Amino acid sequence: MGEIKSTLEIALEKAKAVEISSEDRERFKHEAIHSKARDLFQRYTSHGDRSISLSEAIKKIGKDASLLEECVIERFLEALDPYNPSETIWAGLSELGLENPNPFRDTLSRLAEENARGRREAAEDIRKMVRDSLVKEGISGTAIDPNIEENTHWKDISKALDQEVSAGLDGLRQEVSHATKRRNSSAR
Repeated sequence: MGEIKSTLEIALEKAKAVEISSEDRERFKHEAIHSKARDLFQRYTSHGDRSISLSEAIKKIGKDASLLEECVIERFLEALDPYNPSETIWAGLSELGLENPNPFRDTLSRLAEENARGRREAAEDIRKMVRDSLVKEGISGTAIDPNIEENTHWKDISKALDQEVSAGLDGLRQEVSHATKRRNSSAR
């Protein structure tokens, strides 16, 4: 004769089937901390909420504070943009332990300036090259202004310049990260 199970026994069997592994728990914890970091970053940068102290908000989390701090710093580092510098980002990084943002701010500015200068020089060279090729075909005049955006040589140069900025920005982010972590580890 078949065994009849109680509702409790059935519920316990189902609960065992949906038991969460330690890997999943760790992943959920990291996702929750990344979400808190994103929210804290958003509140600080978007809403102009300077009434919150980043370090105090991070300390409130308790034992996972160092992981949250790392995630918040990562958010600020990702927000560094040579074409759209933001004092809010530097203020946040300073609050998170970056002692002197000025050399890093200057480097970010230099990246943007070097890229703009490289683009101007390359664009002028390519325009001259296109004008010269048009003159050889018998087309000339002061009204000729070549559109270089579709020029393959310009696209290659533009891509190379973007890669230089990207590499420089990655290096800067690492330097700022190290400077911030050094300061935070010595403060503990």
